[in-house]
Amino acid sequence: DKASNSLSGIWTGQSEPAAELADFLIPINPIRWCATLFRNKHDIWHMFGSGYFDDSADIPNQPLLFFSLDGKGTLDDMTIIKKYVAVDYTIEYRGKISRCDDTESYVFTGNWSNTQAGSYGFFRAVRCQLNPLLTYRLDICICAVCTNILNPGDNRWFCDPCHFTTCPGCNLNELALAHPHKLEPHVLPTQKIAQGSTSVELINNAFKIFASSPFVGFKSQEGGQLVWLAYSDISSKCYALAKYWKQFLLNKNRNNTRPSIIFLADTSPAYIASLLAGLLCQAVLIPTNGAVQLDALTHLLSEVNPSIIVIGEQYLDKLSSIIVPNSNTLIMIISKEEEQFQIGKSIQKDSISLTTALEQGAKLQNDILSDAPLSNDTISAILSTSGSTGHPKGAIFTEDLLVPKDQFTLISPFIRIDYQPFDPVLVLSLMSTVQYGSSRGVTNLKDMWDDIRDIKPTSLGLSPAIWTFLYKTYLRKLTGNVTDEQRENAAREMQQSLGGRVITGTSGGGSISSSILSFIRNMLKIDVVDMYGCRECGNISRDGVLYPGIDVKLIPVPDLNLDGETEGEICIHSPRMISGYLGIDKHS
Repeated sequence: DKASNSLSGIWTGQSEPAAELADFLIPINPIRWCATLFRNKHDIWHMFGSGYFDDSADIPNQPLLFFSLDGKGTLDDMTIIKKYVAVDYTIEYRGKISRCDDTESYVFTGNWSNTQAGSYGFFRAVRCQLNPLLTYRLDICICAVCTNILNPGDNRWFCDPCHFTTCPGCNLNELALAHPHKLEPHVLPTQKIAQGSTSVELINNAFKIFASSPFVGFKSQEGGQLVWLAYSDISSKCYALAKYWKQFLLNKNRNNTRPSIIFLADTSPAYIASLLAGLLCQAVLIPTNGAVQLDALTHLLSEVNPSIIVIGEQYLDKLSSIIVPNSNTLIMIISKEEEQFQIGKSIQKDSISLTTALEQGAKLQNDILSDAPLSNDTISAILSTSGSTGHPKGAIFTEDLLVPKDQFTLISPFIRIDYQPFDPVLVLSLMSTVQYGSSRGVTNLKDMWDDIRDIKPTSLGLSPAIWTFLYKTYLRKLTGNVTDEQRENAAREMQQSLGGRVITGTSGGGSISSSILSFIRNMLKIDVVDMYGCRECGNISRDGVLYPGIDVKLIPVPDLNLDGETEGEICIHSPRMISGYLGIDKHS
């Protein structure tokens, strides 16, 4: 897939009318093409592809229009004809295909014209290289009132400060009228994306682009009301924390080497901010399960000489029993109150509270960037495995595995739930979250079902056990001679108990029955994906089908009488394979 041979992928962007026609035409027309360019021996490039346009306004009574793409020319002068299938209607795109230096992707820019309608303008489309590990879909937006789906090009009523959206039929609803900001008529564009070739660049750009968008939501410990912190709120905490940590390292003459930070705390808004602050410091992040065995934690501390330890108050006794405080290691404690950024006090000497670190960091003017630039091979995180074969091993994640390289579309708003006390790959999903300006609701297993009703997620990533629990809850609602109406009412009640707008989901970490998947998809109307994979290689299959580019081989295991033909040890080759384990050279 090199420019010298061919270019294929999803081309996304938008076309706009010329300035003199802006008052008469749709201001933004989204581009969504699936197309391939290939070059023949005479240096002429050909293009073929297809796509569809939803809710077209320029051809009445044609809500879904399919089209083909046929092009010919050079990369400097390419002409493409978009021809609609059901009607005699064509649009010409003519322009240049070039490579972006900053993102290494390809962009098609130029002018479009419609001779039949007498309209014309300019366009820009960026190629998203197809990756078998991702699903590509249209950008969609959900009305905050009726939860109906809006597609690019649809009219909506929109709040720019906080991205509150309603469809045209709900802008006078009580919920919309009570919104604190003014709603303006707006055409839904394609999604904004934060760019960055490194984790630091991506986080910095996301904080700027999505400053007013909601980032982390939670139920307050004091009054129980739902609180949303915007990207700007979290960014101020991250920068203050990063500055304090950077100054500590400078004072200890440890600024010339990359610091390592061990995290031993439960998931919370403060924990999320601490992870991002660590990346901004260009530190190596080592998230660790607070429930880990004492000998495993001792082993980790012997392998790593941490510059900073971030620890939750509830795990302080465990750490204190095996570590002797020293001036070269900063111990920062997150108390129960500080998990939601409430003011806390120092708990013990030889440590610092999150509150103090934030207060002192906010006063500093130091530069948090390191002199050593990050590269694709730079180690940025050590993520623990399940420990099913002994102590949890530290899987090495480089910048190349940490930073999302592909651009795929998501639901807007995309709100997911974090309910586990410890998620070993939280930092990975955080990178996707900030890239698209998405949101996360933080809860726990005890309060999860109550909190979901208020947070109203649009996507759920649950274990098979929890999906099964939902299925059994549904079955308990069905009694006697069950009718279709009873099933629909029970399913509708279940949908509302999940917040009323979950439309996508994932299941992973174990097997799930086909009957439960059928229930989720057909009754709850959730487009759930059954994933299979592991920490070392990422996901390798979707709904039981291996991704292209994944090679699987079985090898014999004589001790278990496995012949390697139909059963054996699984060996996997994956484009997302880690480089090895911390401290285990023979496996690295």
